[in-house]
Amino acid sequence: MKMSTAEAISAATVNGAHALRLGDRKGTIEPGKDADMAMFNVDDYREVPYWFGANHCQAVVMQGNLLLNSSGKKS
Repeated sequence: MKMSTAEAISAATVNGAHALRLGDRKGTIEPGKDADMAMFNVDDYREVPYWFGANHCQAVVMQGNLLLNSSGKKS
């Protein structure tokens, strides 16, 4: 779709949350929101689409709770 990495991440996070009418709880990391996020083992956010097809997800957090860490073990 000829988007930059920043545009694609914004589309998938803040804009996606607003499209689903969840922008008041999700889509950004700020006080009062659910703290749902995925953390990737990359040096720069622009590497995420470069490694398309490879799993570089280091941790998953939902509602502020660590669900999966880099070892693949559920917490």
